Amino acid sequence: MSVLIALVLLTVQLTAQRYSFNIIFIFIRGRVNAALIGFFLLTITFNLWLGLVLREDYIPVHGVLLAMAMTTVGFALLPP
Repeated sequence: MSVLIALVLLTVQLTAQRYSFNIIFIFIRGRVNAALIGFFLLTITFNLWLGLVLREDYIPVHGVLLAMAMTTVGFALLPP
């Protein structure tokens, strides 16, 4: 998911260079867009930290379910 977000932001920036250098700031300036990017970053960070604590003898069930829910919501929010 982080690769997808990075590619989208890179594509927007490269496209912006054809028109204006400030289009990425227009994209992030919107509250909905900023909230979505913040949620994506939170989800990515949570999943990375969860991956560090997972062991064969210790699996935090609530953390895994939360990570799955956050990832599912993140993917559901990508098309709109």
